[in-house]
Parts: sequence; structure tokens; C-alpha cells
Amino acid sequence: MSRTMTMLPRAILKNLLVMVSAVVLLQACGGHGGGGSTPPAVPVITASPGYFDNVSTTGGANVFSDVSNTIPLAIADLQGMVYGNKFTLVSVTNNLAYYATITSLSGINYTADVVIYKDNIPYENTTLSGTLTAGVSIAGTFANSGTAYGHGSFRLDYSLANTPTVTDVSRIVRDNTTPIVRWRNIPAAATAYSTLQIQSTGVLLNGVAAGSGIFVGCFINGTISPVSSTALYQVSMTLTFCSTAAVNGTYTGTATSRQQTTADDRLIVTVTSGTYSMNGEFE
Repeated sequence: MSRTMTMLPRAILKNLLVMVSAVVLLQACGGHGGGGSTPPAVPVITASPGYFDNVSTTGGANVFSDVSNTIPLAIADLQGMVYGNKFTLVSVTNNLAYYATITSLSGINYTADVVIYKDNIPYENTTLSGTLTAGVSIAGTFANSGTAYGHGSFRLDYSLANTPTVTDVSRIVRDNTTPIVRWRNIPAAATAYSTLQIQSTGVLLNGVAAGSGIFVGCFINGTISPVSSTALYQVSMTLTFCSTAAVNGTYTGTATSRQQTTADDRLIVTVTSGTYSMNGEFE
């Protein structure tokens, strides 16, 4: 009898220690006794990078040219560049650009928030949903609430210009130190800017706009660098001395080259300051 009485406090003490440990563990795991656990990090969306165009001539965009969505507009010259969680679409003929940020990507299905620029100034914000199939195509449909250029759909093919995928600034060098002339934008994009120099070090120089448009008189200084294992380049430039002072500032975006007649004889550039867009094709 006396031996049982001596062991009883130890058993009780052991049980109490087990209960205390459970409470502490529960609090550490986000139970009622303490703060919640750290939420999981939001996954980084990285879409398959590349340059997309209407190489099959069955793509492009079908939108509208009026806010009441009654006048159809077929855009055959649409081009696109996908990098990270962003992609841009540009039509030189219409001086039209779409800057999309992918908000979700599951398999080949994506949704995106889009800022549309017409004649280099913001036109409308809308959303897109569609498919992005690596090495094949990108397609999307704008939200039904969109108007004109933001109402309709598009589809582009993975461009043949993605091969070879080894980008190098030497492929697009043009400046006054070589026999090659500067890059000059094709006439349909005259409202953007007229000349662009690219040095072998990747330095952008002295892009001076002529004609009409908000970028008249702008001087450009910046850099262009290849994105590894893609046909794309990252672009950063600063605009100064613009006749329209509001457009001065820093612009970032992407570029790529393609073949019209000879290798790399066209350069596509889409950059934005977040307020204005400079977009076009150079030859």
C-alpha cells in the first residue's frame, strides 16, 4: 500500500508534463494560444518566353475601331513578346500596344491584366483570358466590358525568328561608327521616334524623334541586353529634352529582331514608362 502511494505523484507529474508540451506545440503551430503560421509565399509566374507573330497569316487580332463595338477591325500585323509574367502585343500599322501582366497560369491557361495604349497614350485597362502553349502559340479573349481595341480576341504563332535562340547584341548593332546606318522606324510608326543607335556594348544612343507625335525632340540614352536562351532583349532607356515634357523619364520593356529580307533586318521594340508607351518596328 505504501509503495503505490509513493508512485502516484510521479504519474500525475508525468501526465501534467505531457499536457503542457501539447499546449506549447499547439501554440507554435498556430493554435488558439498564439499567432497564425506564416502564409505560403505566392508562387512566381514564369511563362514560356519567346517572340510570337502572324507567321501562318491566319492569326492577328479581331477587335473594333469604335467605342460602341460596331466597326470590326482586323489587325494582321500584330506581334508579341512573352517574358517572365508579362507579355506585350504591338501593331505598327495602328500604333497600338498591349501590355499584359499574367495574374494566373495553370498549364496552358492564363489570365492577365492589360493596359492598352493607342498612339502612345493610355486608352483602356481590361483583362484577358486565353492559352499560351510553349513553342506553339498564344491566344486570348478580352473581357466583354472592353471597348474598341479592348473588345475581341487575338492569336499569334511562335515565330520562326526564335531560331536560333542565341541572342547577341552584335546581331543588332547599328550606329554612326560603322558603315551601317542607324535603325530607322518604318513610316507607319512615325509618331513614335525616327532613329535609334545601338552600340556593340549594348548602349542605346541618340534616338531623336521627328514628324508629329508626343515624342518629338526626345533624346534617348539607355541599354539593351540579351535574355539568355531566348530571341529577346531587355531594354531600358531614359528620355530627355522631349518637346512634350511630360513624356521625359525612364522606359523599360523588351525587343527582338526578325528577318524581312535579310537576317535581323527588322527590330521590334516595346517599352513603357507606366504612363506612356514607345512601340514600333525599325529597319
